[in-house]
Amino acid sequence: LSYLFLQHFGLDKGSTLDDSPAEDINKALMADEDYVLNQILYNMKEVIVELYAWILIQAYGSLNSDTVSKILQLPGIHNLYESPDFRLFVNNLGEEDSPENLERNILFTCFEFIKEAVRRWESIHKQEYLASQRRIRYLHSTDVVKQMKESLSKTDEDTKRFGYSWKHPGINFLHSLPELSINEDN
Repeated sequence: LSYLFLQHFGLDKGSTLDDSPAEDINKALMADEDYVLNQILYNMKEVIVELYAWILIQAYGSLNSDTVSKILQLPGIHNLYESPDFRLFVNNLGEEDSPENLERNILFTCFEFIKEAVRRWESIHKQEYLASQRRIRYLHSTDVVKQMKESLSKTDEDTKRFGYSWKHPGINFLHSLPELSINEDN
């Protein structure tokens, strides 16, 4: 695995990870767009929860008890609510679900939407993020969370024009989310 890592980043000139200066390894990693995006997502787990809430509020309005009980019945959320083993949920997501089922899974589609918005945010703010001495604190700052929400809003508008495997074509993301049931039984 170490050799593949070195080879991927062009550091495989007869060396091992132990021989490569940490600065070279860090520089190579920071040049890899997918690595940086995944680091941002990993470092902002708590912010992602807030972004999920923003999406649900934008799509369904106030999160009162009636709305929340209906949201808990949506595909994906219902499965996790019934069996709150997140690790199992994630493992099953990739193994058992077809692309059609993934598109109906609101947790999956919302995360893909968040990831796209963060990718767009990163394209503008990457240097500020990389220059920050405390990247996690930076990502959790009020200004950055506001920027992330603005990125969600802009990405929502743009998703109507572009095709994505995780949402219905021809409509923006928030309008592609499933409608809440109107049953009084929920």
